[in-house]
Amino acid sequence: MNFLISEVIAVIKDEQLRKKLLRSFPKIPEKELISISKKHMPQYVIYKQTVRGKYECYCTCCEKWYINDTISGRDFVPIVGHKQKGVCLKCGKDVTFLARGNSRKSIFDKENFAIFKLKDGFIYLQTYQICGFFTDVGKKDFDYKIKDKIYNRNTYMYHRYVFTPSGAQKWEHWWQFNHRTNKYDGAWEALKSEGGPTFSLSLYVNDSSHICIGQECIADSFLNYAVDAAFRSRHRYIIDQHIIKYLCEVCKHPNIEYLFKTGFGFIIEDKIAYRHMSGLRLNWKQNDVKKMLKLNKVEMDELADTDSQTLSNYYRMRKLDPVMDPAERAVYARKVEDIDVLEYILSKTDLSLRKALYYKEKHKMPLRDWKDYIDQCETLQYDLKDESISRPRDFYEAHERLSRVIETMANEKKQRLFDLTNQKRVDMQYTDEELGLMIVLPTSINDIVREGKLQNHCVGGYADRHAEGKLHILFLRKIDEPHTPYYTMEVNTKGNIVQCRGYANNWASRGGKPKTDDVVEFEKRYQEYLRKLFKKKAKIKVA
Repeated sequence: MNFLISEVIAVIKDEQLRKKLLRSFPKIPEKELISISKKHMPQYVIYKQTVRGKYECYCTCCEKWYINDTISGRDFVPIVGHKQKGVCLKCGKDVTFLARGNSRKSIFDKENFAIFKLKDGFIYLQTYQICGFFTDVGKKDFDYKIKDKIYNRNTYMYHRYVFTPSGAQKWEHWWQFNHRTNKYDGAWEALKSEGGPTFSLSLYVNDSSHICIGQECIADSFLNYAVDAAFRSRHRYIIDQHIIKYLCEVCKHPNIEYLFKTGFGFIIEDKIAYRHMSGLRLNWKQNDVKKMLKLNKVEMDELADTDSQTLSNYYRMRKLDPVMDPAERAVYARKVEDIDVLEYILSKTDLSLRKALYYKEKHKMPLRDWKDYIDQCETLQYDLKDESISRPRDFYEAHERLSRVIETMANEKKQRLFDLTNQKRVDMQYTDEELGLMIVLPTSINDIVREGKLQNHCVGGYADRHAEGKLHILFLRKIDEPHTPYYTMEVNTKGNIVQCRGYANNWASRGGKPKTDDVVEFEKRYQEYLRKLFKKKAKIKVA
């Protein structure tokens, strides 16, 4: 059946033409599918020893029963053992020997195939999943005289593709229940997607691996030059691993061939294999590669055989500085690790692209470090239009200096918050003359950090939460040694003592000592004081 090119142009939209193309698919005989499965799927000789030295065998490749008599020496091949490699006595094919009774009661192999056929100048592709399986069900004795097959094959259709000079069409096979016949009927659904085939492994898992059969017929079709151009390039693995996706793209954009011939096949590689083009937009209506890529001859020579990210960087740099020499711009396009960050830096300063790139190269710094510095300058409200600020003579020294300034400002802010919350803790101070102990408030964040270092515990990590009023850190001191760390106490916002720890958390293994009796007694008295204090505060708050 022949189709006019004008008819094929409307194949995606015209349902009648789709039906015609679907009916025109060449039929693949069952014998051909079986032959394909025997060539590309594992084959076995299933054997059982009936008497010493005599084996009854069945070959899944030639599908014949035979006796392997190793005693008489007339008809035999060595059976090296269960799951070992060998040769079938009848057909001479390489097989795996499986001992009957030693192995599982079933064998199941599955392989996916994509079969190409050339018809009327078009490429027709059909995908199948072939399953081979052996089962012992219903057979108690291994009788070679029984001619029933014990190894069977099932074939399942999945997809159909047709590749024409004006486009590609994909169908997917579905089973639909026919209520009139009470049977499932096969049906084909036309899909808008032209991606590669997927085969079901289970209800939730798909497999896209497949073996291509008969793809050599492409050499006699209109797709020959595009496939040959990709095969001869450094991106030939697209033909080996993504041939179906590639053919779909070629049918959609025949000028892909010119990209491979001029060294820009990496764009198609990224589009097909990695599903992204780094933001590149090509003028697919042009057959002239220079117009397609919007590059001149010099630029094409500089950027051929690079990568999509470099090409994308080049386009964006050309907008930032149209005057820069193409060779210089191409060098920088290869080196820049994050063009978005570079554009951000230029937007915050009055620097030209060349000045910014030269400064980066001179100081050998990542762009993100420069961005951090720019953000610091904004935080401090520095004038970034001043190049002495945006491009300091010693970048790393300036970066460190600003980091210290901002850290100091942050600490000052925390200290103000610390002082504010500490004003509400004044009445938490407590002195017990009898026990000779008292509660002292820390006066700064550094006090808490210092306490943790001297006491060899982790109270320093509580400083921020103390400043925010989420808990209370208090120092338990001896009255006669008010500045010497003794015990550290945590009180929650409800006025309950959470913990009271001495040196090394009182762990003897780390040099600490058990809590003394006077400290235990002090905790009881102080807890009673806190109970009354917080109860009083609660009443005042309600009032």
